[in-house]
Amino acid sequence: MDNINNSDEKVFEVRLKRYCEDVDTLIGESLKMLKNMGREVKFLGFDKYNSLISLIDGEKYRCVRGTQKSGCVRFFKTNCEILDLKNRDRVLNIRKLIN
Repeated sequence: MDNINNSDEKVFEVRLKRYCEDVDTLIGESLKMLKNMGREVKFLGFDKYNSLISLIDGEKYRCVRGTQKSGCVRFFKTNCEILDLKNRDRVLNIRKLIN
């Protein structure tokens, strides 16, 4: 079963019941799960480390895959700048997964 674990107010993780090799798909499905649970979700772009940045309930989060071979995505509150929206294929793919 998919679930959300809260470590503290700045970090939480989403665990999907299925494993996905592609990081963008895994994060996109995690964001869709949050959206389906009633949270406001918007994909913003990428930071300087190429991590996905999303707006969740008005807060900016860096989305990072958990351990390899798991369906876990960790979300860390951040104030980082959005630097890259140029990789159009990745942006479109992630937005498609969320909607």
